[in-house]
Amino acid sequence: MAAVEKWQEGHDKLCAERYRTIGEGLHDLKGVIASIKTGQNKAVWLAASILIAVVGWMGSQLYGGLQAEIHRSQVAPAAVSTRTGG
Repeated sequence: MAAVEKWQEGHDKLCAERYRTIGEGLHDLKGVIASIKTGQNKAVWLAASILIAVVGWMGSQLYGGLQAEIHRSQVAPAAVSTRTGG
């Protein structure tokens, strides 16, 4: 009976060591997953910022082009004489 109790005690210690190792591995895995999610969030924010900047730049280009077109249409054409001869 003592041999069985000794084996059981050794087995319990071995299982506890295995469970602790598995738990540490899972903790490390959770940390890796969290860092990946953080990196993805940063990438999404960067892409959104670039998209907003490009849309803003395009808007300013369109606005500038429209202002130039309005200015050209408001400039009076050069006066041309329609009289012939003198």
